[in-house]
Amino acid sequence: MLKQQSCARRAFLRNYQDMRAANWQLSDKYFHCKANCEAAKCGPYGYDEACNLGDTRETFDRIKGDTASASAADQSANRYGRDTAKKNPGQSCQIICARYRPNGLPAQY
Repeated sequence: MLKQQSCARRAFLRNYQDMRAANWQLSDKYFHCKANCEAAKCGPYGYDEACNLGDTRETFDRIKGDTASASAADQSANRYGRDTAKKNPGQSCQIICARYRPNGLPAQY
């Protein structure tokens, strides 16, 4: 259990750091999706941890002033990443989250 939760937290941290490093316009939903996808691939407890982390993040984003529609869009990307990873465990998260990938984002992400 703890191993999977830790794996999920690392996926979130890694994707947050990648998003900051990329500093690419309109990439937020892509990194939301990818973090949740990678966390879900950590196992059932990783999936649950992704749900908790995503919900917590959106709560804080709402407190800091994000709109309800922005939060709903982030949550949609979160769910898509988690659920699609669960249904397609052999598929890469880059492919799973391609629908959210902004044009021109460097290939390393």
